[in-house]
Amino acid sequence: MNASTQTVFAIDIGTRKVCGLIVEYQDDLPKLKHYVLKEHQERTMEDGQIHDVPKVAQLVQTIKEELEEACGQELKAASVAAAGRSLKTVHGSSRLELLPGEVLSEDRVRALELAAVNEALKAIASREKQTSDSFFCVGYSTIGYTLDQVAIGNLVGQKGRFAGVEVIATFLPRMVVDSLTAVLQRAQLEFASMTLEPIAASHVAIPKDMRRLNLALVDIGAGTSDIAITADGAVIAYGMVPKAGDEITDHLCESLLVDFLTGEELKRNFSLDESEFIYTDILGQEQIISKEDLAELIKEATNELASSIASEILRLNTVLPQAVILVGGGSLTPFIAESLADALEIDLRRIGRRGKEVLKKLGIEEDTNEGPIFVTPIGIALSSHEGMVLEFHNVYLNGNMLSLLGERLTVGDALINGGFSTVDIYGAVGCPLTVYFNKEPLIIPGQRGQKAKILLNGEVASLDRQVKEGDKIEIEPAKVGPPGKALLKDILDDSNFCQKAIVWQGEKILLSQEILVNGKKESLDYELKEGDIIEIVPVKTVKDALRILEIQGQFSFSQIEKAKNNYYYLNEQKIDLGNTISLRLNGKEIDLDTPINSGDGLSIISNQAFPRLYELVPESSNITIQASIGGQKYLLPFAIDYEVSVNGNKEIPGYRVKNQDRVKIVPKKQPIVADVLALLKDELAKLRFTDLNLTVNGVEAQFTTILKDNDHVVVEGWR
Repeated sequence: MNASTQTVFAIDIGTRKVCGLIVEYQDDLPKLKHYVLKEHQERTMEDGQIHDVPKVAQLVQTIKEELEEACGQELKAASVAAAGRSLKTVHGSSRLELLPGEVLSEDRVRALELAAVNEALKAIASREKQTSDSFFCVGYSTIGYTLDQVAIGNLVGQKGRFAGVEVIATFLPRMVVDSLTAVLQRAQLEFASMTLEPIAASHVAIPKDMRRLNLALVDIGAGTSDIAITADGAVIAYGMVPKAGDEITDHLCESLLVDFLTGEELKRNFSLDESEFIYTDILGQEQIISKEDLAELIKEATNELASSIASEILRLNTVLPQAVILVGGGSLTPFIAESLADALEIDLRRIGRRGKEVLKKLGIEEDTNEGPIFVTPIGIALSSHEGMVLEFHNVYLNGNMLSLLGERLTVGDALINGGFSTVDIYGAVGCPLTVYFNKEPLIIPGQRGQKAKILLNGEVASLDRQVKEGDKIEIEPAKVGPPGKALLKDILDDSNFCQKAIVWQGEKILLSQEILVNGKKESLDYELKEGDIIEIVPVKTVKDALRILEIQGQFSFSQIEKAKNNYYYLNEQKIDLGNTISLRLNGKEIDLDTPINSGDGLSIISNQAFPRLYELVPESSNITIQASIGGQKYLLPFAIDYEVSVNGNKEIPGYRVKNQDRVKIVPKKQPIVADVLALLKDELAKLRFTDLNLTVNGVEAQFTTILKDNDHVVVEGWR
């Protein structure tokens, strides 16, 4: 074997069959030299997952030994592929709040993408009830970016408030890798390389000039149908339908009452040029079925299978693909292409099988009747030779060993798999400071923290630096940034310092907009605190002007409030004075909402003053009482003195009554009936009354009855 010859040993471990083959490269051209295809004797695998490691390993070793005998050399390492059905495809998204003026760098966008991948990892771990380290991220594609909730093509170099990204990430359960490793070790083989079955199949089935198209590659096996969606030269999504070729066999078994092997034989023999088929049912009776009846049974099952595959394609791709490519042994199932075309409602010419004709174009000339079966194992070999494989490296993160699996593994991949978030890498923004400016919340963001210090083998490294086996990564997590901070002057602009010159109570003054913090004037260098209420008092209306005058100590709104409801009590009777002042602008009475301009004259005029006490005391201090006795009438004068009090206290006559004062003006001593009789004692003596009958204004009275001005006292008696 000359220097330009290279041999690749590839193994495709399927649910029903295991295919081992040797591809020899001569001058970089591939040629299939040998292959061995064997079926599992027992159900040692289900849906692509190895359930019995020793028995699968025994079959792999048998294939290995047969190939060694055929090629005449020892096979020490094998290239393998993880089943596409094992892959978990999950959407993830991440959002970043940017600081004012912050420009997004490539590293920042990369970290945002990795954060979205991390969210997808958390989602799949939660869904599968596993820990995050139970999965390898084997790749992701960016679905789209947003800047301030608007879709954008590229975030690098952009500024805004919020940046977002959505990705579709693909994860491989660690259990799948562990079981493949266990099988190879038992078969005395080492890992040469690992890829994913959909990638291997697409490498063969889809020519390079077609890989930019939006295609659906469907690998139909025995137990599952694996789906890979390609676009722009990459596999962008993976999916799996838990139905495949065995569904058709099972349907034949149920319909015709035959065992699995008989049902499988009927399915495979359908393509023979026969008009009818003879079989033995489970009761041992020989039966005959026409080709037409067998076709109907097969179509029933393929229609159901095609419907499930079509639904998964549309879920993954959201729109119809440009074409569908079928590979795998199940793609040989009769009517599957026609049923899938009907389910997707596309032209049958857009669905095709790729098999031996593709292998011939690759320089593989052997005539194999089951061409589609060889697509994946050949793809495994080609991917291994061309380096399109998943790298498996053990690296050390802060001294702890971390296993990584993927393509072109980077420092960023290691950090995300190690559980570090973008906050750990770039630092969290400090707590914002929230204040209220003219009743509206104003958020002053904190500052971004110091970035993490990342070292790769002792040297400062970016997230995109590739890693290799044994690399040592050290990360000192980022620090949380300082909280939001601002001075009062930082949130103000020129519009907050307007002035107007007016005339107030006859004096020229300059009114400036007042800036209050929590109702008080503060220095412009005042450092704002959480929850502060900042208010700008404008100079637009009379009310604004008076409020500024009140802040300056030249006026009080209590004057107006008191003036609106002025009254006092006189001997418990309420005396209402109404509004005792009026606002005047340029001599005209106005209300508080009247606009005010520079040069206007503003004044407050008193409309009605409260009285002084002496004004409330009756002008005359004398009263006259009429008295009738013995047929004679008399007018009797009496002098009255008054006692004056305000709110229970004695005040001087010149005291001016105030709002809501309680004034009492009562005589110190009022005349009584006895006082009248005392003045008329001589007349009473002449009449010699032994008994008196007294009335006041026609009402019976006593000696102590109090008299008022012009009261009429009548004295009668008996001798």
